[in-house]
Amino acid sequence: MKWIFFLGSLITISSCAPDARLLEGSWRLTGYYQDGQALAVPLDSVGLVLHPNQVYEFRSIGFYREKGAFRTSSNYLFLRDSTSAAMQERALKILFLTEDSLKLKMQHAEKEQVLFFSKMK
Repeated sequence: MKWIFFLGSLITISSCAPDARLLEGSWRLTGYYQDGQALAVPLDSVGLVLHPNQVYEFRSIGFYREKGAFRTSSNYLFLRDSTSAAMQERALKILFLTEDSLKLKMQHAEKEQVLFFSKMK
């Protein structure tokens, strides 16, 4: 009986983590919220590319760009920007992931931000 409970627990825990292979590809921002309020930003200028070799590229409003290594652990996506001298790792919680939709949550300057992405074909 203990083994059945243990096996069931392992299956439940592993099924909670998203399939990291679904992350691979080019994503464009379709919604941006800060502290629950929609922000008016040019969504089409923000993009995220996650390559199979664990490298990401991010572009934002204006000329802001970053690139570096990414990794996943449980329900988190970790980005390490190698274009910055600090090379700090940023953690983004994966709230939702399918083949064509991605919803991430992060903290930035003491504010909660939620980003909605659609996969580009």
